[in-house]
Amino acid sequence: MTLDDYLSEKQISNYRFAQLLGKSQAFVGYIRKGTCDPSIETCRKIMEITNGAVTPNDFANDRR
Repeated sequence: MTLDDYLSEKQISNYRFAQLLGKSQAFVGYIRKGTCDPSIETCRKIMEITNGAVTPNDFANDRR
């Protein structure tokens, strides 16, 4: 599942997810749009926050 799909489905704003992630709201927006690839460490944190719904492989498979 893409991060965009997850946040849309759960109705979580970029701002709120950025707070949980410890990153900026803009950074979360870039990840959602696919214009920025998160580091492995950030991917792991995203996987933790989403309880495994979004994995590092989801970013590799979401090339636009």
